[in-house]
Amino acid sequence: MTRGGRITGLALIAIVVLAFAVDAAAQPDRRGGRERGRRGGAGRLRMMLPVEQTLSFLAFDAKIALKDDQLIKVRNALMEIHGQRAELQKEMRNGADRQQIMEKLGRLRGSMFEKVKTVLNDKQDKILDDYLERMRRGFQRGRGGGRRGGGV
Repeated sequence: MTRGGRITGLALIAIVVLAFAVDAAAQPDRRGGRERGRRGGAGRLRMMLPVEQTLSFLAFDAKIALKDDQLIKVRNALMEIHGQRAELQKEMRNGADRQQIMEKLGRLRGSMFEKVKTVLNDKQDKILDDYLERMRRGFQRGRGGGRRGGGV
């Protein structure tokens, strides 16, 4: 076989392997369509129960100014919630009833903020409430609940 033939053969093999890899990565979801990234299904639970964002905000926002002992307590509470959210994601991926998942998510969200707020003082609690309100408005805007700017 000539050198050009070998290169062409290897290129063909690479193209076939790549085609199978792409097809395997884009398996259809339960509705028959293709998954649309992490925002659909279980990934949406991360947006609706922002454990990591809440911890980051509390840990790094200078206005909150958590003391070290408060940070440890918040972290422990959020670790527990993080684990419970992972269980809900697993249930959702396994085809659990969406309505039941949303009800559990609502209870878990309430529990998360209840646990966090027991650690905060009144000033910190108010700052967290303002942050959560900004997040809620941003989430609604992202879902078509509002529009930025003027325009047509």
